[in-house]
Amino acid sequence: MATATTIKDHNNNLRRIEAAIAKKMAATGIKLLWGTANVFSHPRYAGGASTSPVPEVFAWAAAQVRAALETTHRLGARTMCCGVAAKATIRC
Repeated sequence: MATATTIKDHNNNLRRIEAAIAKKMAATGIKLLWGTANVFSHPRYAGGASTSPVPEVFAWAAAQVRAALETTHRLGARTMCCGVAAKATIRC
Protein backbone atom coordinates (compact mmCIF):
# COMPACT_ATOMS: atom_id res chain seq x y z
CA MET A 1 0.00 0.00 0.00
CA ALA A 2 1.43 3.32 -1.05
CA THR A 3 1.95 6.19 1.35
CA ALA A 4 -0.86 8.68 0.93
CA THR A 5 0.19 12.01 -0.52
CA THR A 6 -3.37 13.31 -0.90
CA ILE A 7 -6.57 12.96 1.08
CA LYS A 8 -8.00 10.94 -1.82
CA ASP A 9 -5.06 8.50 -1.54
CA HIS A 10 -5.61 8.30 2.23
CA ASN A 11 -9.29 7.50 1.79
CA ASN A 12 -8.55 4.84 -0.84
CA ASN A 13 -5.98 3.21 1.45
CA LEU A 14 -8.42 3.32 4.36
CA ARG A 15 -11.18 1.67 2.29
CA ARG A 16 -8.82 -1.20 1.36
CA ILE A 17 -7.88 -1.64 5.02
CA GLU A 18 -11.55 -1.48 5.99
CA ALA A 19 -12.42 -4.24 3.50
CA ALA A 20 -9.67 -6.48 4.91
CA ILE A 21 -10.82 -5.84 8.49
CA ALA A 22 -14.46 -6.53 7.57
CA LYS A 23 -13.42 -9.83 5.97
CA LYS A 24 -11.45 -10.88 9.07
CA MET A 25 -14.32 -9.85 11.34
CA ALA A 26 -16.74 -11.99 9.32
CA ALA A 27 -14.38 -14.97 9.39
CA THR A 28 -13.61 -14.79 13.10
CA GLY A 29 -16.74 -13.29 14.63
CA ILE A 30 -14.55 -10.78 16.45
CA LYS A 31 -16.04 -7.29 16.57
CA LEU A 32 -14.27 -3.96 16.37
CA LEU A 33 -14.19 -2.33 19.79
CA TRP A 34 -13.29 1.23 18.75
CA GLY A 35 -11.78 3.31 15.97
CA THR A 36 -9.33 6.18 15.91
CA ALA A 37 -8.37 8.85 13.41
CA ASN A 38 -4.75 8.87 14.70
CA VAL A 39 -4.18 12.56 14.08
CA PHE A 40 -1.12 12.66 16.29
CA SER A 41 1.59 10.30 15.05
CA HIS A 42 2.27 11.74 11.57
CA PRO A 43 4.88 14.53 11.44
CA ARG A 44 2.34 16.84 9.73
CA TYR A 45 0.56 17.06 13.09
CA ALA A 46 3.62 18.12 15.09
CA GLY A 47 2.05 21.56 15.46
CA GLY A 48 -1.42 20.24 16.12
CA ALA A 49 -4.16 18.71 14.02
CA SER A 50 -7.56 20.29 14.57
CA THR A 51 -5.79 23.12 16.38
CA SER A 52 -3.26 23.75 13.62
CA PRO A 53 -3.06 27.30 12.30
CA VAL A 54 -2.04 25.86 8.90
CA PRO A 55 -5.20 25.51 6.77
CA GLU A 56 -3.89 22.49 4.82
CA VAL A 57 -3.04 20.60 8.02
CA PHE A 58 -6.41 21.45 9.58
CA ALA A 59 -8.22 20.32 6.40
CA TRP A 60 -6.27 17.05 6.27
CA ALA A 61 -7.06 16.36 9.94
CA ALA A 62 -10.75 17.11 9.44
CA ALA A 63 -10.92 14.79 6.43
CA GLN A 64 -9.02 12.09 8.29
CA VAL A 65 -11.36 12.29 11.29
CA ARG A 66 -14.43 12.14 9.05
CA ALA A 67 -13.11 9.11 7.17
CA ALA A 68 -12.24 7.37 10.43
CA LEU A 69 -15.70 8.07 11.88
CA GLU A 70 -17.39 6.69 8.77
CA THR A 71 -15.17 3.60 8.71
CA THR A 72 -15.67 2.98 12.42
CA HIS A 73 -19.43 3.25 11.96
CA ARG A 74 -19.48 0.90 8.93
CA LEU A 75 -17.43 -1.68 10.84
CA GLY A 76 -19.92 -1.58 13.70
CA ALA A 77 -17.83 -0.14 16.51
CA ARG A 78 -19.72 2.04 18.94
CA THR A 79 -16.82 4.15 20.20
CA MET A 80 -14.41 6.52 18.47
CA CYS A 81 -11.15 7.51 20.17
CA CYS A 82 -10.40 11.17 19.57
CA GLY A 83 -7.51 11.69 21.96
CA VAL A 84 -3.87 10.63 22.09
CA ALA A 85 -4.37 8.44 25.16
CA ALA A 86 -8.06 7.67 24.58
CA LYS A 87 -8.97 10.44 27.00
CA ALA A 88 -11.77 11.72 24.81
CA THR A 89 -14.22 9.33 23.22
CA ILE A 90 -17.53 9.79 21.47
CA ARG A 91 -20.24 7.36 20.50
CA CYS A 92 -20.64 6.86 16.77
